[in-house]
Amino acid sequence: MKKAFGPSLWAFVCRFGGKYRALKLFVFWGVWGLALPAVAAPCGGLERVESELLANRCAERQGFWHLYLEASLNLPFETGARIALQVPGGVRFAASFGVVQRVYVQEINKMLIGMDTYGLQTGKIIEDFTQSFFVWRAQLEWRPLEKHGFYMGLSYVQWRLRGQVQASSMADVSTGFEASQALLQSTQYKVNASLSFATAEIGWEWLLFSVLNLRLGVGISKVIGHDIVISTHFQSEVPAEYKKQAQEKAGRASEIVHLILQQYNIAPSLSLGLGVRFF
Repeated sequence: MKKAFGPSLWAFVCRFGGKYRALKLFVFWGVWGLALPAVAAPCGGLERVESELLANRCAERQGFWHLYLEASLNLPFETGARIALQVPGGVRFAASFGVVQRVYVQEINKMLIGMDTYGLQTGKIIEDFTQSFFVWRAQLEWRPLEKHGFYMGLSYVQWRLRGQVQASSMADVSTGFEASQALLQSTQYKVNASLSFATAEIGWEWLLFSVLNLRLGVGISKVIGHDIVISTHFQSEVPAEYKKQAQEKAGRASEIVHLILQQYNIAPSLSLGLGVRFF
């Protein structure tokens, strides 16, 4: 009958090395056989951890690049659209384009009239002069913490506005010339102006559902420059004296706007944005 391999190997070792020595050999190889997988496992786990850390670092570096497209609301200024690109280091470049809603102008007018800055008639003239209101802004922002929504930024804002008003509406800007109603109705004052602002802002943003970006910021804006041209246009022939006086009235209206901007050239701002983060 064929003997089992195990007992034969044990008998062979005992014959040439003694039972005590054989026991030590079997214990040694048994312990080594159990310990080898336990020693090798952490080494393999360490390699996996290092690979995961490297992958996470690459993902984080790629995550520093973000592209945003959003609808924006900047009170008391404009509503519009904004595009932004964030680069490594948390620096973000943005540009927005929009229009100033007439309701904003009306509310600001009411506030300034209530403060006795000017009268109702002047407020009506300002509303007529701001019939077309286009705004663009360039922004430089910084997000110091990638995993948190805090940001800070500076903006350069420019308003472009156009409008016109009938001479009869500017009766309170007196020049001393008594004009007939027909002359007043045939005269128009047109405005073409640009205003420049500098804005400092801080805020917070939230990433919703891994794709929607909600942004809320507060800041302060200051007028840093303006160019206002009010010109006269006559629909029919008018006396030379009346034309001269009408042009003087246009100059006086420009001075009034200039004085208002000098006195009220700082305003708080509130910025809201909701859009998509593409990556």
